[in-house]
Amino acid sequence: MLHEVRRTKDLQNLRLVCKLFDDIFAPVVLSHIHLRSYPPVTLPGGVSLRDLTRRNESLAFVKSLTIYSLEWLVFQPEGFHEHCRAALQYLLLASTHPFRYLRSAKDTPSLSNEVAGVQGKYYLKKLQECILPNLESVKWYMQIDGPKTSRTLFLKVLVSLPSLKELDLSLKLYNIEDLDSFMHLLAQVSGLQKLTLRLRRGHSSYHGSYLRWFGRLIANNPNLAYLHLVWHDDATLSPLRVFRYLPVDRPTQLKHLLLDTYIITSEPDMIPHLRSLQSLNICWMPPSNFWETLALNGIFIPFLTVGFVGEALCKYLLLNASLVSFTIATPAYFSQNPSYLLGTLGLFRALETTHVAQITISPSNWARWYGNAEIEACLRRCAKLRRITLIFENGCLPVYKDIRATAKTVSRLGDKISLQISGDDYIHQAFRKCCQSKDPLMKSLQQRLVFLELQDLKSSSSLFPWSY
Repeated sequence: MLHEVRRTKDLQNLRLVCKLFDDIFAPVVLSHIHLRSYPPVTLPGGVSLRDLTRRNESLAFVKSLTIYSLEWLVFQPEGFHEHCRAALQYLLLASTHPFRYLRSAKDTPSLSNEVAGVQGKYYLKKLQECILPNLESVKWYMQIDGPKTSRTLFLKVLVSLPSLKELDLSLKLYNIEDLDSFMHLLAQVSGLQKLTLRLRRGHSSYHGSYLRWFGRLIANNPNLAYLHLVWHDDATLSPLRVFRYLPVDRPTQLKHLLLDTYIITSEPDMIPHLRSLQSLNICWMPPSNFWETLALNGIFIPFLTVGFVGEALCKYLLLNASLVSFTIATPAYFSQNPSYLLGTLGLFRALETTHVAQITISPSNWARWYGNAEIEACLRRCAKLRRITLIFENGCLPVYKDIRATAKTVSRLGDKISLQISGDDYIHQAFRKCCQSKDPLMKSLQQRLVFLELQDLKSSSSLFPWSY
């Protein structure tokens, strides 16, 4: 039944049928919670922060949490008695009002902010009593909403989560007075295995401060295996500078690193922390000395995903005997630009010297390669190659003749190589149709076709950070 009923609303309705159905579907419905701005109360069943403090046992099912707003943390009086209590609490603070009003007008606390601060701290003490014992993943898209204390209050909850393993933090760079105290608290989060840090467009003058605190956060999580650094296009500092703030005598044990930013520099401090890397996803073109630095320090990464190919990368591949998987994941809006053509003969000449077992590419780039006899010969000389994956995004849809020519090229590479197609159903149908041929090589390829939905590939491999 779980496979037939997909909509969350339908699953929620099924919980109302009987206790047995509630026991079956509650873990599914409550496994992930979204907290948005509107309506203010967005937890399942109208649960608010006050309800969280009443030890609702079903919240033990919550595995992941996505936060788009912190308005849910603001106390919202309901009914006559609660309005009276809120007003009374504000009046109790009256003796301190004159001192606060001496500050600038923009810093003058409003009634709602004062009440929210008092109530938030009260409920926070309750919430810190491990109400969400199994929460493993938190995505927080930080906004400027609610009282100033909301961000700090939630961070205190975040630090206290006993099972937290994944944190995806999207920060907008704006001038907040308590930046250092906020980031100091964030750096205390521990137990993480996967960390994603996104710096959105904002004041570039704060980049250095954020990098320093991010370094402390990374250092506080020695078991961190996945690190994703996503910078907006107005960034002025390379995310790799974060390694300046990590202790050299305690290098990270990173296994997977994703860099999505225009600004990438080769930082000497990064070397000790990249030696254990198994995969690197670098979306834009780094300076030529980036690959040279990796090679000179003996860092040869088995799983590579790149956005652009240049001479420096080809030289690195020639030395990389550890290479297992190579992916070119080009943004659709660049793949049609002649200045970003990636299908170079030099690349394939470099790949044929490696032990690469899988090559993943976009269809537009592959369409430029399939007619080249020298490139086809290079692929044939890739002794360990077992799979070619084509990713068909909506922005790069081929015509049927390109699909047929692509299939013919792969069919000539030998029966040890399978062709994996990631795209919509009509792409799958086109490949099936062109393989229904009298050509024995095409017939043989039909047995080696593997079809994937594009969304499945994106969610499993994180090849497309620009589509988040």
